[in-house]
Amino acid sequence: MNIFRTLFSMAIALGAVCMTQAASITVDQIIPDNNTVGLVSSLNLTVPPSAIDTLTVTLNLSSALGDSAWNGDLYAYLRHSSGPLTGFSVLLNRSGLTGSSSVGYGDAGLSVTFSDSAANDIHNYQDYGPFFNAAGQLTGTWQPDARSISPLSPGGDFDSATRPANLGSFTGLDPNGQWVLFIADVSPGNEATLDSWSIDYTTAGVVVPESGIPIALIAGLWAGLLLLGYRQRMVAITLHSGAASG
Repeated sequence: MNIFRTLFSMAIALGAVCMTQAASITVDQIIPDNNTVGLVSSLNLTVPPSAIDTLTVTLNLSSALGDSAWNGDLYAYLRHSSGPLTGFSVLLNRSGLTGSSSVGYGDAGLSVTFSDSAANDIHNYQDYGPFFNAAGQLTGTWQPDARSISPLSPGGDFDSATRPANLGSFTGLDPNGQWVLFIADVSPGNEATLDSWSIDYTTAGVVVPESGIPIALIAGLWAGLLLLGYRQRMVAITLHSGAASG
């Protein structure tokens, strides 16, 4: 077999891969009503070291037993640190709260996925003909709210707030370690339950395989490919030049 093809196949098999992984947790806890202390849930990942390329988050919230959730009361964010770097995204920030509505949307819970590549911002979801399941929960895939202002801000502030706190802040981070979801109900009346949440992420480029083969070996294979290709080109040029002069 051609040595170039052999090295190429080995490099692909060992490390030049895209991986998709997921982690989830069932919580089933009531979010304290009208309490900024909120509820904290965490996931701890131990996976081969890599760098996050894209990330989505799925969140399931329902009405507390004997009550009805109120989506406009809820504030939620996701945080994860990797070395000195921290990713932070505001998933929910009082959906529907605007200068013309001081209470936000009164829909009872949600079962949604957050993605930066979604078409619409969840803060104004009622503007986009949303779908609800049989339990009355909002469904679909939405951009995170991403407004990094206080959930106690007046409604008018949400109209003009920028949206820097998106999921792109996790790009490049190692997924290993603790992921923290914080959620709070910051307005009185109506209680919700955090049922479950999960993350799905892709990693791209050279990673450390589960076989434990070091990155140095993988990188060496790719360097070999480049050097071999260079030498083959130089031989071709030399032969061509010799034929021309003859």
